[in-house]
Amino acid sequence: FDEATQEFRWTPSVTGSFQVTFAGTDESNQTQETVRITVVDTVPPGLEVTEPSSGIEISYLSIAVSGTVSDAAGMTSVNVNGNDAPIQADGSFQITLTFQTNGQKIIEVIATDVNNNQTKHPIILSIVPNVDKVEPQTGTIGTEVTVKGSGFNAGETVAVDFGATAGAAIVQSASDGTFSATFQATKQPQGNVLIKATGQTSNTFATNETFIIDTISELVSVQVDGSPATLGKTIVVTLEAEPKGDARFSIEGISSAVDLSMKENPEVSRVYTGSYTAKEGDNVRDATLKVNFTDALGNKASRTAEQRV
Repeated sequence: FDEATQEFRWTPSVTGSFQVTFAGTDESNQTQETVRITVVDTVPPGLEVTEPSSGIEISYLSIAVSGTVSDAAGMTSVNVNGNDAPIQADGSFQITLTFQTNGQKIIEVIATDVNNNQTKHPIILSIVPNVDKVEPQTGTIGTEVTVKGSGFNAGETVAVDFGATAGAAIVQSASDGTFSATFQATKQPQGNVLIKATGQTSNTFATNETFIIDTISELVSVQVDGSPATLGKTIVVTLEAEPKGDARFSIEGISSAVDLSMKENPEVSRVYTGSYTAKEGDNVRDATLKVNFTDALGNKASRTAEQRV
């Protein structure tokens, strides 16, 4: 009791209905009065959402929502977009939401305690399409290419463009918004090829430029040693080109020196050597020596040596 303010002050520690008796004594007598006070809980529960963060972009239709709740009086429920999330003994919760379409999504987490106090936590995120994988990442015209993606509407038609070729593949996405398309690489300029996947219902798309079309086989140099050659002497041909290819050379005017194999040096990548030993009857002057090369991707190239034989 505060004599200055003539007030009784009491801080309840629990909720409920309480009978309170006030008694006072003055100079003449003692009086008392009994009243009933109801204490209600107006403190909302504590709520922390750990996943996902607001403002993020994802490329999948299902997402786990997790966090923790706490309240001195006790919890009743955690509701996530209309779905009840189980609350564990330590106050943690987790639930997986699955959407049918991409785009901006609003997730609302509502925690309710036993006294119907609520705490709300909104999350705004975006589901966007993505080209996840292109295999292989290098090839020539006719190479079989597989493109995989995610983040599209469930069950929508996805058109895949390969460079200048529109609709190289048309497939349907799965119920989780993923797709896989396989097609043959069409004629494109040398270098990176833009791959574009477009959802025909959502009108959303994703691109990828990891595929490199290789239509050129690089021949760096051709070196000829041992010319002029006499009977029994050997001419050595050295080629610098792409590794793991097939190299062959021919000498103009010599029937036994046609399409001769060259071997790549096992210790020095990109260097190929071949040789020809002059035989009786070989009689050429200033003949051209030509190298034909096929790289590991099947691209072909040829080059004539500057030195004459």
